[in-house]
Amino acid sequence: MRQALPALSAFTAGLYFSACQVGYFIALEFHLSTTFVAYFSAIGLWLLGGLVGLFLPWRSLRVPLVFGGLAAYYLHGFVLSQFPYNLFVLPLSLACIFTTALYSGYFSGMQDVTSAPPKPFFFTRTTASCSGTSSPLRNCCSTGR
Repeated sequence: MRQALPALSAFTAGLYFSACQVGYFIALEFHLSTTFVAYFSAIGLWLLGGLVGLFLPWRSLRVPLVFGGLAAYYLHGFVLSQFPYNLFVLPLSLACIFTTALYSGYFSGMQDVTSAPPKPFFFTRTTASCSGTSSPLRNCCSTGR
């Protein structure tokens, strides 16, 4: 059971990251802009958020970062549904993406502290990320929702 817990944690984190990323990109495309500027800004802020999260010094931020990221995700969806195709919402969207991405870097940085072997950790996280990315895309393509 002790060996399965880091793998389960990595798997659920990978699903969380990929579901948030796909959700952000689909919401940006459907409600704000399909231009490359919005797409690359979102990718850049996700990477920047992960980088900043990697250097967060406190060990007890896991729960606040997860729930803060989810709150930012739902705030993003709510604001985009209220103000569709309004480019003045783009800075708020990017701030929400940055906030959600903080946990991705924090999770990877804290994994170094727990002394789990990195190869199975990243394999499990990548596998979950691939399955988490393919599921929403499959549903969007097959049902249109």
